[in-house]
Amino acid sequence: MKLPPLRDALFRAVVLLGLIVLGVAFSLHRDDQSPSHQHEGSSEQGTEHVGPPKSFAAKTLEDPTAFFTATLAFLTFSLACVGVAQVYYLNRSDQTARISADAARKAAEVAERTLIASNRAWIKLTDIQISTDLVITDKGIDTLVSFKFTNTGNAPAEKIKFWIRMGLILEDHSHIAKFHLECDDIARYPPPGEAFLFPDESFPREGLLGIPIRIIRSKFDGAMFGYQGKDFVLPLILGCILYQFPSDKGRYHQTRFVLEIIPNTGFPVWTDPHRIAKDSMQLSVLNSGEGHYAD
Repeated sequence: MKLPPLRDALFRAVVLLGLIVLGVAFSLHRDDQSPSHQHEGSSEQGTEHVGPPKSFAAKTLEDPTAFFTATLAFLTFSLACVGVAQVYYLNRSDQTARISADAARKAAEVAERTLIASNRAWIKLTDIQISTDLVITDKGIDTLVSFKFTNTGNAPAEKIKFWIRMGLILEDHSHIAKFHLECDDIARYPPPGEAFLFPDESFPREGLLGIPIRIIRSKFDGAMFGYQGKDFVLPLILGCILYQFPSDKGRYHQTRFVLEIIPNTGFPVWTDPHRIAKDSMQLSVLNSGEGHYAD
């Protein structure tokens, strides 16, 4: 078991003092036994008066060797105490230096984050709409989504990439967590293609960019709900926009969005083949409030 520096020094000092005291006691005991043998040898010739036993302190003061040993023990113990005190204050100084270093590191991190936040790009989804009818077939659901995004920050956005697809609200409500995992994977392995936007610039600069999206029937498993003996699904538009900016190069920031496709008819999207007109639908943030994310 490894002791802390202060406890280790105290332990060494106590052990050293104990060894020295044992040495002094042994020396006195040996000297105390020598006269007794002399008394036994001279008892045949006469009777010698033996006084009361002397105390440890008295023996130490009378015996030069014991006095020297005791003095050496005291000085050694004093030196050990000084060493313990030095270890204690060195330990305190080390802790103080560590606290100061941690505080300086945290202050530097806060300053860096403040610099990035005050001089960064912000990509915002400024327009998105369904451009064609929502077609439900035996193969799945298809439509065309058009959108535009804008750099609303005060720094250029570079290496812009985007990803968009159709999804479904799942019965176990895990669709949001799975969506975020997908976006995290995309940030680690970005798709090809890049764009660059100065502050207040939009992409595309004119009109909207249309992208076809679909979801196949096999994805309906775990996402179908029932109503009056019929099955329906709740389709979503999922997307994330990746980008970088000069003050925080090497890391992709993201704008993510999750929007639900809601028919204006008051009915859900039934799974039997049919068509919903583009003007009969709207896009809405989820009722839970989840929908727009940015880092």
